[in-house]
Amino acid sequence: MKDYHLEDIAIQTQTFEAAGVPLKRRVLQHINNQFVYPGNQCYREIRPDGTENSLFAAKDVTEAVRSGPSFDMDS
Repeated sequence: MKDYHLEDIAIQTQTFEAAGVPLKRRVLQHINNQFVYPGNQCYREIRPDGTENSLFAAKDVTEAVRSGPSFDMDS
């Protein structure tokens, strides 16, 4: 995750909140570069050992965005 991802989510958060849309969480969804395609159009599986193999990964960045800088939306 890069700093500009958090900045982008922070700007989107301010935009939603300025429009009166409250947000409970902020989640960054991205491609899982460790994903191994098992075939048969399966993009998410739980392996026998309990680990997940999924094309997409999600990271909750709510606290990182809340504690990060705010942006002046008027400039």
